[in-house]
Amino acid sequence: MQGTTISSRQKAILDFIISELKNRGSSPSIHEISEHIGVTSTSTVHYHLAELEKKGQIFRESKKSRSIRPAKWKFKTAAPEDAADVVEVPVIGEIAAGSPIFAYEYYHETIKIARSLISNSEAFILKVKGESMIEDLIDDGDMVLVKKQNYASNGDIIVALVDEDKATLKRFYLENGRFKLQPANKKLAPFYVDHLTILGRVISVIRPMERKAAILAD
Repeated sequence: MQGTTISSRQKAILDFIISELKNRGSSPSIHEISEHIGVTSTSTVHYHLAELEKKGQIFRESKKSRSIRPAKWKFKTAAPEDAADVVEVPVIGEIAAGSPIFAYEYYHETIKIARSLISNSEAFILKVKGESMIEDLIDDGDMVLVKKQNYASNGDIIVALVDEDKATLKRFYLENGRFKLQPANKKLAPFYVDHLTILGRVISVIRPMERKAAILAD
């Protein structure tokens, strides 16, 4: 019978995956894992991931980037049964996950979200167009739950205005005094801007059929 004991290196990888899911909303890439554990060979990472999978610690979707999930992945739903724990969040429009699109807002529906997801913060929901964030598991037709804020840390997925009136959804990085907006799609290159306005940070993804926001439970 396959043993379930994991090595210290495998535990470090598992802890890193959980940390990235909590902090960034997606699992790390193979390259990011190799950097974190201090190895240069990605084959070493693939070996340990295969061992973690055999031992029932993780599962992966084949041929999908950033699809590693811990076996003890726990979810909170966007709409709990207790009405006292629910807040209605407005769906205010669409956001491009590809090229920037002209920003606009309209209020035509709300979605019930667990109050614990947004605490006392202001939030809004946008429908996603395009597939440039697909490797962060944000697909065309999904919705994103966005916490209103005008700042970001490197690696955050943000909603931003560029050229004053074009909205886009990308990972944020500050590099050499310029803002880099990074897609999560190997087919697309990042782009750089000197000025942008941050509208908020993505804190969860809502699938169109389920209308549930899935995050790792604390």
